[in-house]
Amino acid sequence: MLKWSRNKSVSSHSMIHSFKQI
Repeated sequence: MLKWSRNKSVSSHSMIHSFKQI
């Protein structure tokens, strides 16, 4: 469960990074 929460955080961070890159 903790891993899933951490994965969600990473996914969110990646999404923000991708959005900023555009």
